[in-house]
Amino acid sequence: MLRSVLLFSAIVSASALCPAQVPDTEKGFRPFPENRVRDYYFHQAEALLDSKKPIPDLLPQYPGLDGGAFGHWGQNPASRSVDTTLNDVDSGNVICSHIKHFGLHSHKGVTVRLQDGDQTVTVLFDPLKLTFTDVWTGGFVSRGAGRFGVHDGGTAVGKRTFDFTTAGWQIPENTEARYLGFFRHGESVVFHYQIGNALFYDRMWLLNGRLVRSLETQKELPLRLRLKLLKLTPKVRLVDGGVQTEAASGPQAVQTQSQAVSLSANGPILLMDWKAQSTHHVVHLEYSTSKEVPAPAKELSGVQDKPRHLPSSLTKGGPGQWVKKTSTTTGTLGSESDSYAIDTLTLPFTTENEFGTPMRLAGVGALPGRRIVFSTLIGDVWVVSGVDRDLKQLTWQRIAAGLYQPLGLVVQDGKVILGGNDQVTRLHDLNGDGEADYYECVTNEYPTTGGHDFATSLQQDKAGALYWATASGNFGLTRLKKGSHPESLGNGLRNCNGIGVSPDGKITLATVQEGSWTPATAIFDVHDGSFHGHPGPQKGRGAFGYDLPQCFVPRGVDNSAGEILFLPQDERLGSLSGLTVGSSYGNGTHYLVLREEVGEAVQGGVVPLPGEFLSGACRFCFNDEDGFLYVAGTEGWQSYGRENGCLQRLRYTGKPRHLPVRFETRSNGLIVHFNTQLDPFFLEKDQVICQQWNYLFSGAYGSPEYSVVDEGRQGHDYVPVRSVHLLPGGRSVFLEIPQLHPVMQFHVHMRLRSVEGQEFTPDAYLTIYEMGEAFTDFPGYQLIAKRAWPSFPRAEKYEQDPRLVEQDAFGTNYGWVS
Repeated sequence: MLRSVLLFSAIVSASALCPAQVPDTEKGFRPFPENRVRDYYFHQAEALLDSKKPIPDLLPQYPGLDGGAFGHWGQNPASRSVDTTLNDVDSGNVICSHIKHFGLHSHKGVTVRLQDGDQTVTVLFDPLKLTFTDVWTGGFVSRGAGRFGVHDGGTAVGKRTFDFTTAGWQIPENTEARYLGFFRHGESVVFHYQIGNALFYDRMWLLNGRLVRSLETQKELPLRLRLKLLKLTPKVRLVDGGVQTEAASGPQAVQTQSQAVSLSANGPILLMDWKAQSTHHVVHLEYSTSKEVPAPAKELSGVQDKPRHLPSSLTKGGPGQWVKKTSTTTGTLGSESDSYAIDTLTLPFTTENEFGTPMRLAGVGALPGRRIVFSTLIGDVWVVSGVDRDLKQLTWQRIAAGLYQPLGLVVQDGKVILGGNDQVTRLHDLNGDGEADYYECVTNEYPTTGGHDFATSLQQDKAGALYWATASGNFGLTRLKKGSHPESLGNGLRNCNGIGVSPDGKITLATVQEGSWTPATAIFDVHDGSFHGHPGPQKGRGAFGYDLPQCFVPRGVDNSAGEILFLPQDERLGSLSGLTVGSSYGNGTHYLVLREEVGEAVQGGVVPLPGEFLSGACRFCFNDEDGFLYVAGTEGWQSYGRENGCLQRLRYTGKPRHLPVRFETRSNGLIVHFNTQLDPFFLEKDQVICQQWNYLFSGAYGSPEYSVVDEGRQGHDYVPVRSVHLLPGGRSVFLEIPQLHPVMQFHVHMRLRSVEGQEFTPDAYLTIYEMGEAFTDFPGYQLIAKRAWPSFPRAEKYEQDPRLVEQDAFGTNYGWVS
C-alpha cells in the first residue's frame, strides 16, 4: 500500500475534530474553553472505522490543544495565569514562604505580623537558622501575581528596624539541632525547636509598643551554646542590662532583666550567653530604637516572673481565629445515567468566604464524620462537613492558614499532614475547637529554592512512610520512612505534579509534564536512583541517556498529568475496585493506569475514562467511610478547567462499566483482558484499529508525533491487525499483530459488546519495550517473519521542529504544571 496522508476532511467534517476552526463568535472562535480538541485519537479511530475505506499507512498527528489555532499552549497560556487580588486575601498574621527581604532571601521563611493597637511590626523567623532574622515596620508581605502567586513567593513590605543579618546560633560541634514547628494562640505565635536535649519556645511580641523577644528553655542546655542577636556598628556603648548601637537607621538597643544571661559585644555581633546550667530558663529581651535608653528594660519589670508571659503557656491551644467564620453551600448531584455520577461539592469561591480565598485546590483527604479536608495553593487548609449522599448543606471552615504551597495532603492516624515547599507539616488541634493550634514540622530536610521548583503531591504506604516529589535541587521522588530522613528514590522528573504509591510501597510512580527533555507527559516508575531525563541525558544511563517511562501519555489525552491513586478492593467502587487511576490537570479528566512487567522491563499504558471535572484534576482521595472517590482540582496555565478550582466525587451508580484492565504484550500481538464477558458474535477484525508513533527526546519543548516506519516524518503509522480471537472464559481477546515491536506510543481502539448487549469502545494508549513469547493457542496460528524495526529517535539524527525550539527559547520551562 502506498504511504499517504489521510486528511480528515475526506472522512469527517473538520468541525467534529477541530472545533477551534469553526467560527462561532465575531472573532471566529468560541469562548474558552470550548475550542479545545477533545478525544482526538478516539474520534480519529472512529472516523477511520466508519469510512469503510482502505486505511493509509500514514495518519495525521494530534493538531494541538485548540486545533493549532492558538499556538502550542492553546488558549490558556501563562499570561492568563495572573491573579492581582492575592494581596487582598486574608491569610491571617502568619505567612510561610520563600521571602525576599531587603536584599536577602529566606527559602523557608515564616513571617509573623505583630499588632499592638495601631502599631504593627513584622518579624521573620528562619527555621534553618532557628532564630529571627529580620524585623520591619510599615507593611507585611506582598505576594506576586504570576502563576497565581506560586511562582514569585513573598516580598517584605516596609522599612527594616533592626539589623538581624548576623543572627544565628553558635552550636557546639556534634550537637544536633532541629526545628519542631510553631504554636498559634490567637494571633500569638511561639516557635519550637530543639538544640541538643534542650527544648526552646521562642516568641516575639509587642508590649506597650515595644518589641519583646521571650525565649524559654526546658531541659539542660548544651555547654558553650551562644545566640547571636544583632549586627553592631562601631558605635557601641553598654547600657543597663544590655547594649546600644548606632545603626544607619538610628539607635538600636537590646536589654534584659534576666539574671540567667549576659549580653556582650563581640566585634560586630551582639552575643547572648547563659551564665549557668539549669533545666529551665526564661529570658525576655526588649528591643528599642529610642535615643534615650530606658532604665533597665522597665517594660519587662512586670513580665519576668509572670507565668502567663511564659512562651510555653501559649502552647496548650488558644482561642480560634476563624471558628465562627464559616460558609455554607449546597452541592449538586451528578447524572446517574452512567456507571459513575460526578457530584459537585460547591466551593465557596472568593466572594463567598470571609477571607477572599481563591479556591484553587492543591490537596485532599477524608476525615471521620462525613468531612473532607483540603488545602489551597495560597496556603489555607479547610474542612467541609455535612458531606452526606445528598450534599444539601455543606459547611466550610478554615482550620489553618499561611502555609507555603501545601500541594499535597494525607490523613494519618487522624491527623492532617501537608506536603509544602518548605516542609512536611502535621496539624494538631490541641483544644478541640476545630482549628489547628500546632503546626508540627515533620521534616524540612529537603531543598527549597523557590521560583518554579515545587514540592508536590503527598502519599503514604501502609507502613506510614510518606512520599512526595521535590523539584528543588533535582531531588526527585522523595520518601520519608518513620524515624528516618528524607531520601531520593530517583530524579530527572520535569515539573512533577503527581505521584502514585502502591499500598506496600513497592511501586512508586511519578508524572512529568511535557517540555525540554520531556517529549510528552509520561508516568515513570521511580526506584533505586533512577534518572528520568531532565535536564538532559546522562552518561551511563543506557542507550538514550535516561530511564524510560512506564508509559508515555499522548498530548491529546493529557497535556499535564496530576496524581495517581491505587484504589482498594472495595465493591462500593464498582468497576474501578482494585484498579489504578490517574488524573489529568490539563484536561480535567481521569484515566486508568495499566502496568505490565515483561522480564526486567516495566511498561504500561492509560485508558481514558468518561466524564470531565470542573477544573484541572490533580489530587485524589478514597473515602473509606462512604466508598466514594474524591477529586480536587485547580486552574492554571494550560489547564482547560472552567472553574478556578473544584471539589468533586465519583459515585458508583450500580451500572457496569466495561473496561480493559490488563494487557499482555506478545511478540505476535496483544492479549487484552476485560472486566466483563464479551459477545463472541460482535468480535470482528474490521472493528479494531491500531496505530503507533514515537517521540523525540531532545532539548526542544515537547515533541511532534513521529512515524516509526518513515523515520523523521511527522504522523502516525497504521498498524494492521491480522486476526481477532475471543479466548476461553470470554473475558480476554487476542489481537494478532505480526509486526508488533517496541514503540513509544501504541494506540488500540476497539468496538465490542458485552454478553448483556451493551456496546462499548475501549481505547488504550500503550508503551512497549519488551514482548513476551508468541501466543499460539488460537485457530490459524502461523509463524510470520517480523520485519526489522528502528530504534527510538535520537536528537542528533532528527531535525528538531523549529516551532518547539522557538517556544523553549521563550523561557517557558518553568511553572507548577508547565
